[in-house]
Formats: sequence, structure tokens, C-alpha cells
Amino acid sequence: MTTHSTIKSAIAPDQQAKTLAHELGHHLLEHGRGREPGRPTEEAEAEGVAFVVCSRFGLDTSDYSFGYVANWSRDEGGPALVKQASAAIQAVAGEMIDRMEAVRAHVAAREHREVAVLER
Repeated sequence: MTTHSTIKSAIAPDQQAKTLAHELGHHLLEHGRGREPGRPTEEAEAEGVAFVVCSRFGLDTSDYSFGYVANWSRDEGGPALVKQASAAIQAVAGEMIDRMEAVRAHVAAREHREVAVLER
């Protein structure tokens, strides 16, 4: 099954990054591919992942993320739904952060090598 997500270029870059993290969260959480806990839980999980990942890299999405999760979880137990989703959020956000940190380290090392070559 192939899925596509489109992120609007008209929205602010910070919101684009948050939306990308949210959609990647859905993918890594396997929503729509065998793991389907229900739409409210899926949205709370994906937005929770986006919030944690963005926070790690200095992007505060709380103004949007908290309201988004509250809206999706209000008829599903509110805080209880978020608590239930926390293990999945933590696992997937950790995986995304680890991957992003590895890429960042690789890029930094490459840039360091390029600078060293230029300084010779």
C-alpha cells in the first residue's frame, strides 16, 4: 500500500516541519497498515510524536499540538487516551530523533572533512 502526504507550501516553515513529523509519525506507527487503534488515538499518537520530535530540535508546537490532541481526545477519555498513547509516542519519537541525530552527525562530519580539505 502506497500513501502520499502533501504539505502546503503556503503554511509557515515551522508548521511544515511539524506536519511532516506528524505524517511520518503515522507511517512509523503503522496506522492504516495493520495497527489501527482508532482515529482519535491515531491522531493523538501522531501529534504527540510530532510535538516531542519538534521540541527536541527547538521548535515549540505546543500552541497547535495541545489543542489538536485535546480536540481528538475529548470524546475518548481525554487525558486517559493521551496516557494510553504515551508508550507508542515515546518509542516512535525516540526512533525519529535517533535517526535525525545520526543524519545530523553524518552531515557535520562531512562538513568538517570538507573544511579540513579547504584549509590545506
